Amino acid sequence: MKNIILIDDENILRESMADLLEAIGHKVDSFPSIHSAMMNSDLALYDVIICDVGLPGEDAFLFAQTIKESFTQHSFILLSAFSESETIQKGIEAGADHYLVKPPSIEELQSAINNLSPHSYA
Repeated sequence: MKNIILIDDENILRESMADLLEAIGHKVDSFPSIHSAMMNSDLALYDVIICDVGLPGEDAFLFAQTIKESFTQHSFILLSAFSESETIQKGIEAGADHYLVKPPSIEELQSAINNLSPHSYA
C-alpha cells in the first residue's frame, strides 16, 4: 500500500481515479489544486504524488521540480491530456518519475506505481 496524494481539477476524473486506487489497496487523498493540497496536507506523509499538468493558474512542472528537490524520497507522476513528446520531456526533466496521458487506465496507474524506484519505500 502506498500513501498517494492526487491533484486534478477535473472532479469526476479525480474522484474516479481516487476510488480505483483505493480499490486496489492504496490510501489516497485528493485535491483540486496544488495550492489546496499544500494547504491541507503534510506532503512528507506521502509516498507518491500524482498531479495533473493542466491545472489553471498553477505550474505542475515547477511543483514536480520543487517536490523532487525538497522530498527526494517522493515519487512523482504527472498526468496530462497533452501527449506531445516535448511536454513529456519537460515533465521528465522537471523530475517526474512517470508521465501518463489522461485518462490513464487502472493498469497504467498500477504499473507506474509498481515501477517507481524502490528507495522511496525502504
